[in-house]
Amino acid sequence: MAKLDDEQKKQILALVKTIKAETTLEPLFTNTLKDGSLVVRGLSEGFFVEYLKKRRPHLRYSKADEGFFDYDEETGLFQDILQPVLQDQILEEILQFRSVFAGVSPQLAERMEEFRNLTFAQRLVGRLQGRCNWRGNWNEWEGGHYIHTLNKILVLDLQTGEVKTRRFSPRFNSTACIQVKYDPKATCPNFEENLHKGIPDPELRSLFLKCLGQMLIKTNLAHKILVLVGKSNTGKSAVARVILDIVGANNSAEIRLSETAGRFEMAQYRNATLLYAFEVPADFFKSKNTDVLKKLTGGDEIGGEQKFAGQVSYRGDKCVFITSNFELRLREGKDEAALARRLVFIKWQTLNFKKRNAKWPSFIIKTEGGGVLNLLLGGLKMALKDLQQGCAEGFDKVEANTKAVDEVLAASNSVQRFVSVMVEPANGKHILLEEFHEAYNEFCAKHGIAAQHENIASKLFNEAVSETFNAHKGRLSVSICGVNETKFRPWAWKNIRLKAENAEEKPAEQPSKPTETARNGSETAIFDLENELAEKVDY
Repeated sequence: MAKLDDEQKKQILALVKTIKAETTLEPLFTNTLKDGSLVVRGLSEGFFVEYLKKRRPHLRYSKADEGFFDYDEETGLFQDILQPVLQDQILEEILQFRSVFAGVSPQLAERMEEFRNLTFAQRLVGRLQGRCNWRGNWNEWEGGHYIHTLNKILVLDLQTGEVKTRRFSPRFNSTACIQVKYDPKATCPNFEENLHKGIPDPELRSLFLKCLGQMLIKTNLAHKILVLVGKSNTGKSAVARVILDIVGANNSAEIRLSETAGRFEMAQYRNATLLYAFEVPADFFKSKNTDVLKKLTGGDEIGGEQKFAGQVSYRGDKCVFITSNFELRLREGKDEAALARRLVFIKWQTLNFKKRNAKWPSFIIKTEGGGVLNLLLGGLKMALKDLQQGCAEGFDKVEANTKAVDEVLAASNSVQRFVSVMVEPANGKHILLEEFHEAYNEFCAKHGIAAQHENIASKLFNEAVSETFNAHKGRLSVSICGVNETKFRPWAWKNIRLKAENAEEKPAEQPSKPTETARNGSETAIFDLENELAEKVDY
């Protein structure tokens, strides 16, 4: 136990006097014997709950987090306290109280020790849960958005864009801070040089900084998903690591789309300032759980379950940062256009390094961290300006980004695009499975689009034409020289046909032999002998 000085002893005695005056509670339960002596029956839970609450005025119990938090004046952050640790601290507080109380009544103070035990501390923790219950939201302040740095609180005036500094205070409800100190005069020449080389287009670079600036205030105001794409070994990952280190790895969480369908994964994102996924594979957006990204960035209410705790909920306004070495594609047929509207695609250019520094991110944080913070503050100001002007896409439209997103969307929904351009309704006509694959592959090659695998393409085509033209896949009955062929019955989609290659030309003439509608919902195709297939294919 740390030894108390005279001033601390006076404070404790004054606190005891205040509690007695406010609650009429005594610290000890006592009985008076016939001879006038006092016998201690136990410690008063009510008194010590009030005593601890006044000794720790900022102690909070969060039901959503199932834990206690106390304010650290040095950092300005609320830090979580494990209940066993809090119990030990309570026992220490009672021991200090006993040492002071010994100066008032040595005999009673001596008897307190037999009641100062773990069971009593556990009961106090239970009562403190109700006494210190707090239902607010962490990292939210009634004055609006703020940035918590290592040395100051920065408050941004939304009207003028002016940055004002404030002292640390518990009213900011902060549990996370930016991992650098604020210096309004700091610069970052090395970081900016790499940024200018990697993103030479000034409009794209400004858009990149706007997305990064949102990460400072822990809120995705424009509902964007930042994607940085470039070849490996070009320095993009080092830049991403600098951003992650400034935001704070402890304040971030890695997105694992494959796990988001589980019971606990979504709850892990609740208190994260930044959600990231670095060096993702080319099929990252093709996951069956990709729609989760729209929830996490679109402001939806999200629920989750914490291990060994209850249900939690939070607003999906998280900042998302993704990097990849590959050309990413969206999952076709799963509302890819809605996801594409949120994407900010930045193509990182190849940098030629004279000498590579494996510790470059750490070097930048140490020597230029304050300058990078000022650079991101500039991006945040630009973002807030765009949002105030009510830009339709959140941020001011950048043609290069729009083109990049359109290219990704076109390459991702190749089958849907093929249907809209190359298919039209036609009663009594049909498109054979072989015809579709041949025409689809030619279409993709002509437009420079990567074609889907045959099985996937066929499935997506069936869904598209069924919804658009009510055309369904089925078997054709084939009649050759008046004889029904039972073995050769190819798959086809009925009541649609392929358009002519040139939209201005008339469709090609159909065979002279008409197609007859057969019974049982199938079709009968009549072939002349010379047109009979040389090789029969088993479909």
